[in-house]
Amino acid sequence: MHRTIFTDLTFDLSGEWSMTFVNGQHQDRGQQFKRPRGLAFHLDKLVVCDSGNNIVQILNKDYTCDKVIGSFDGQFAKPFRPRNVAISRFNHYFILDDENKQIVVCDENGKIIQIITLPENTERVWDIALMDDFVLVTLRLTSPDTSVRPEDRGDRLVKYTQSGEYLAEVNGQIRGQGQFKWPESVVVNSNNVIMVYDKGNGCIKCFDSDLNFLHQFGQSQLPRGILGYGSIAVDEDDNVYVCDVSDRIVKFRCDGKWICNLLEGNVSRPRYIAVMGDKIGVVELNSDQIKVFSK
Repeated sequence: MHRTIFTDLTFDLSGEWSMTFVNGQHQDRGQQFKRPRGLAFHLDKLVVCDSGNNIVQILNKDYTCDKVIGSFDGQFAKPFRPRNVAISRFNHYFILDDENKQIVVCDENGKIIQIITLPENTERVWDIALMDDFVLVTLRLTSPDTSVRPEDRGDRLVKYTQSGEYLAEVNGQIRGQGQFKWPESVVVNSNNVIMVYDKGNGCIKCFDSDLNFLHQFGQSQLPRGILGYGSIAVDEDDNVYVCDVSDRIVKFRCDGKWICNLLEGNVSRPRYIAVMGDKIGVVELNSDQIKVFSK
């Protein structure tokens, strides 16, 4: 039996938001969240990549732990290190394994369905998203062969089928748009527009389902401040939420028009984010807890 302990501290923020601190604790291991990374709302659950404990926790709506994914000891070359997760309409969990540079596809009980192996020269992995029957991953390739062109071993967005077949990729080398620099996050909206948070360039680059470039927006649309740090999320209305270096969440329309800034003074160095309905989940940099804001 597993559980998650959360601090019973909920209060009103500016008359609009209430906040709950969630400090995951795995009963058998006796540890709180340790370096939580990607998170996702799924139905009435909150799914957290508890990377320091090498598990994924599935939390109920009261933030108690319902299930744990991660009993893969001895099955992989290195310890399982979940960085981000996406859940399919069939309730399959696509977990980006940072340490083994692979995607572990399993059910909510941790039964492995398949493993999607990323390229051998994968140096870093960042994020994962699902679109129809496809998988999108942002990663960095490297090569000891100096004859390989930089654009062939750099940061990129890669598209696979959900069965693991490689289809296409883009490295951001788009005319007039420059190359990806730390594409830390990828999301897909209801119109199958793929949005990649290009952290190094302070913008969100948008592509169609075939990875054709559409447009970009971000830092230049802000009335003040700069974007930085981590991930992005989209809501049911296709609004885009961006973790901002200025200790806030920035909200854009899908066409890139700035809407407002959220949670200023209530988040510090936000790093990972998930949005669903009237809830926003945030992991702050170097924090072992999650803040869940709700209206």
